[in-house]
Amino acid sequence: MFAAPSVFSAALLSLSNSPRARLELGLPAVALLDRNGVYGAQRFSVACRKQGIRAIIGSDLTMEDGTLLPVLVENRIGYANLCSLLTQAHLRSEKGSCLVRYCELEEFSAGLIALLSAAAPLQTQRAHAAGLSLPMARRTQFACGAT
Repeated sequence: MFAAPSVFSAALLSLSNSPRARLELGLPAVALLDRNGVYGAQRFSVACRKQGIRAIIGSDLTMEDGTLLPVLVENRIGYANLCSLLTQAHLRSEKGSCLVRYCELEEFSAGLIALLSAAAPLQTQRAHAAGLSLPMARRTQFACGAT
């Protein structure tokens, strides 16, 4: 899997070229994580489908303590939960700001996978306590060089 930001959230890669480049690298899936939203999800999914690549949708959630919590959608329930979580946070926040509370994660955790780092042990503990699925946490820690 390859994760990349979209053109809607300070992209480093072109949305139209990203799926093709990943296919050339032999990666079967590409993840798109917009900051506090799913702004590019539809266009990204269509571009991936045309290239025969599995699109994985997610979001970089800005948490109440200012840290970013990347989450991936595992299924339809997860997509609905991510949208509900984002809607709740946006409605509560000032325009241009969106802060997700850790206590909100529990209600909307089904179908979401948190990507966590060994560099953020408190965040890992809070996400796990909220019930987020953490199957990728160990792999992420390993990739970051943690022992």
